[in-house]
Formats: sequence, C-alpha cells, structure tokens
Amino acid sequence: MVYNSSMIAICNMEELGVKKDFTNIYTQKFPNAYLKEMKRLDYRIPNKTKPLYLSIAKQLYKKLSKKINIIDIGSSYGINSALMKYNLTMSDLDLPIQDLPQADMIIATGCIGYIGYKAFSNLFELIKKQQSESNLESSEKGTVFAFSVLRIFDMEKIQKVFDHYGYSLVKSDIKPIRQRRFSDSEEKYKTISLLHGKGIDTKWLEDDGHFYADFYIASPKILETNLVSMSEKL
Repeated sequence: MVYNSSMIAICNMEELGVKKDFTNIYTQKFPNAYLKEMKRLDYRIPNKTKPLYLSIAKQLYKKLSKKINIIDIGSSYGINSALMKYNLTMSDLDLPIQDLPQADMIIATGCIGYIGYKAFSNLFELIKKQQSESNLESSEKGTVFAFSVLRIFDMEKIQKVFDHYGYSLVKSDIKPIRQRRFSDSEEKYKTISLLHGKGIDTKWLEDDGHFYADFYIASPKILETNLVSMSEKL
C-alpha cells in the first residue's frame, strides 16, 4: 500500500479560542520544536488512530485489489503518513511531507478544528473534478474518509457538507481517544467549560486533564453497507 500526505488551507472555528496557539511551531521548516513540545504534552492520538486508518486501508486494499493512495489533510509535518508508511510511533519521527493529487482514502488527525467545513467542500469539488476527468462515477471511485475530531468541535456543518455531496458520515462506536495533555490549567478550564456549555459530560474524560477526540468514517451513501462493515471491523 502507498501512503501520502497533503496540506489543506486553514480556516477558523469558534472553539479554537480555548486551545493554546502553536502557530510558531506549526510553521517552522523542520519539525524539531513541534515534536519536542508534543512530547512534553504527551501528544498520542496519531499512535492511537494509526491502527484505525490501517484497518480501513487494508479493507480497501482487499476490495480494490490495488495500491491505496491516501491524502492526509492538515498534515503539518506529515505525521500520520510517516507512522503508517514506515511503521513508526510519535517518538521516532523526523520525516518529509509528500504530495498526492488523487486518493482512495482521505484521513485527518488533529486538524478538523482548523480546516473546518469549507475545506471539505473544496475537497469534494476536487474529487468531483478528478472523477469527471477519469470518467468515473462517485459510486465507482468510492473515496473513503476517516478522521478524529476533538469533542469540543461541533460537527453539524461538516455533516451537512458530506450529506450535500452524497456521503454518509458516521461517528464510530470507538470510545473517545485521548489526544494530549492540557498545556495549562487555563486551557483545561476553558475546554471543560465549553463542553459543559454544550451539555457534554466530561467525567472520566477531559476531567482527567487531557483532550479527547471521537473517530468518524464516511463513504458515498450508495456504499453505506460497506461503511457499516468497515466501522464494525475497527
């Protein structure tokens, strides 16, 4: 299987106000400062989502009988792709980013709050263009999406985008995944206050001092039975 990553433009969402701003380490040429800070905060979600992405990729490989091209949106330094392609963990990383114009699978870890629903609209338009140029229907192409989303983010607009483009987007039954430790008491307070304001219970989760994320999978509605099957096999 082939794993690749690609960067998508960033946009703002209201919930970002509770998170610490890491812009200064996201935009550096080399990942040294990023990896050092993430290690300090026990940033672990790429290690947790790696087997989920690989499970879906393997299922696609069996179905399509070909190498699986994967786009990693909001990839920063190409973390997900590096873990999957080279069988690494977060503590092993120092690898380059790759680009990919087409994909069988699109993944994202820790970036949904930054890219927002507009990025998905752009992605779907790109997919439609590629399918048109290749004379493929969406049901034939069947691009699969898989991504983690912090519980602080509202998925309603993204859900509507997927529905508009004929996709089913479902939250898996996997229990919330620990992302990283809060950077300080203020970040913890703001995050828990936001979640409580949304009526979301934080007991046994954010109350322990960490961000948590839900895991989502999406596919064309015509392939919804395959989507259910993939979710059950995670």
